[in-house]
Amino acid sequence: MKKTEEIAENQKTLASLDKRVEAHKELSGIYGQWIDIVTMQQWTAFHRGITGVLIILGIALVALFFST
Repeated sequence: MKKTEEIAENQKTLASLDKRVEAHKELSGIYGQWIDIVTMQQWTAFHRGITGVLIILGIALVALFFST
């Protein structure tokens, strides 16, 4: 009788651990997607910044050209 209870308890523990492992796998996938999104947003911000700097440099060069 005691052995049967131990087996049942072990099965419950294994089922609980399986659920936790599955949850960790899902979270890992979600965090991976978030990292991809953040990386893309960082690249977009960098690209916009570089574009802004290039526009300002272009305007400065045109102004320098017409001032001479």
